[in-house]
Amino acid sequence: MERNPLTNQLIANVTFSNYPYAGDRQPRCDETFDFRFPGLRFDAAHQTFFARTGHNEWIPVAEWRSNIPYGG
Repeated sequence: MERNPLTNQLIANVTFSNYPYAGDRQPRCDETFDFRFPGLRFDAAHQTFFARTGHNEWIPVAEWRSNIPYGG
């Protein structure tokens, strides 16, 4: 997971792999995709992402925690 510092958009980086099934006939294949969540609101004071419900309420869905050793 990462947060775009310019837009505060939450981005999930997901890698799909056939690693458990790879072999001589089927080479390993890893594909990475970015899933962006543009409808979320980021509260910088609480480092929390919120989503709007069907009743027009904001609920917390993710908390941002910096990962300093890995650059995040």
